[in-house]
Amino acid sequence: MGVAGTVFAGLLLVATAASAHVEITPNGSAGPDGVLQTSIVAENECSGAIATVDLVFPDTPEITTATPSDVPRLTSGWTNVVTTRTGSEAVADVTWTNAANAEGDGSFDLAIGPIATDQDPIEFKAIVTCVDGKVFRWIEAGEDSEFPAPVLTIAKSSTATTDHAHDEATTDTKAPASTTKKDSGSSTGVIVAIVAGAVVLIGGGIVLMRRKK
Repeated sequence: MGVAGTVFAGLLLVATAASAHVEITPNGSAGPDGVLQTSIVAENECSGAIATVDLVFPDTPEITTATPSDVPRLTSGWTNVVTTRTGSEAVADVTWTNAANAEGDGSFDLAIGPIATDQDPIEFKAIVTCVDGKVFRWIEAGEDSEFPAPVLTIAKSSTATTDHAHDEATTDTKAPASTTKKDSGSSTGVIVAIVAGAVVLIGGGIVLMRRKK
């Protein structure tokens, strides 16, 4: 192989590693108890089957609930184990083992919590081990890195409450203006009545004076 061919092969290997990764995505928003349903997909870069997928949890925020779904295990032969930190309820990692040596990607559902509604993105780490012993470590920060760590991004809450408050404030502002306008009309009617009465009295006085003359 020539120099150009060697360089091209090296670039191809780097591009393949960077394009494959482990993803964790939310399924909707967290419930009242702060538990969020997520999906994990570990792309298969092994020459054969994936042996294990280990999702390592961060120290912050502290996550104390991790409940893997039984569906992947029942349908494809995957088993799972949740490990907590020594002397703590915080989850250290969740490991899925391919007991049936099923081919393809590893795809799992996992409920985790508590997750705040305004939570910043959470960076995990993932280690994928192949049946032939090869290991892929998805632990590097930044999605443009060679082996990017999986990041869970939670959608922020909407601004519907703010808009509703603005509508109420607008309604309250209009009410006094309407009242003021009504009071102004009443005052004008009183003034007109007084002026009319004065005109009648003056007219009557003039008539009496003329009769006396």
